[in-house]
Amino acid sequence: MGDIMYWHRGNLMIVFVGGLLWVAATLAYQRRTNGQCVYCGRAPHGPGAWADPVRLRTWGRRAVWLAVLSTLPYDITRIAWYFGLPLGITDDFLKEMQDTPHMLEIGLALGVVSTLGSLLMHGLVAGWGEVWPRWVWWKKGRTIHPATAVVPAGFVAVVLIPGGLMAVRGFELNSWGITGPAILWVAWGAALGVAAYLYQLRRRGVCRSCGRG
Repeated sequence: MGDIMYWHRGNLMIVFVGGLLWVAATLAYQRRTNGQCVYCGRAPHGPGAWADPVRLRTWGRRAVWLAVLSTLPYDITRIAWYFGLPLGITDDFLKEMQDTPHMLEIGLALGVVSTLGSLLMHGLVAGWGEVWPRWVWWKKGRTIHPATAVVPAGFVAVVLIPGGLMAVRGFELNSWGITGPAILWVAWGAALGVAAYLYQLRRRGVCRSCGRG
């Protein structure tokens, strides 16, 4: 854990969150000076064509597929290592992992979790992301609150981007499988953040501040 959660990584995450807060403050200023609602961004004359639900879903679907494609290299390499295939690494490094207790199992678990996460992202553009499906039997048929999807998706997006940026520092061409797939977390996090934002725009109701909706 000390090798993973060292201070440089934590500092980068703090700086990244600070950058997001700076963007949020700038957006609030822009909305206020343009006569828009600071909280929802709606203008007095109504939403533009960009806010059309069909268009939002189309762009959201593209963002989700970009995010899914960005996860594949990480998932494939970790699963391959577990089955003894040195994909993107040297034979010596694979032997080292095989001799380290539970190391390959942890990599496999991370790859499986990443794959499950890519499946869950489809909820941002699918019907089961708005109404609880039958396999969630204790809530099936109920409307899903937007925050149930937006909050975890936004949190993961914020964590992924600085994690991907940190992977750039350790990249080596002859062992690209170690950190190379993680560099794509930048695209994964950005696409996931966009998909979550478009999901929020599509599902938001009447604003409690300005009453528009």
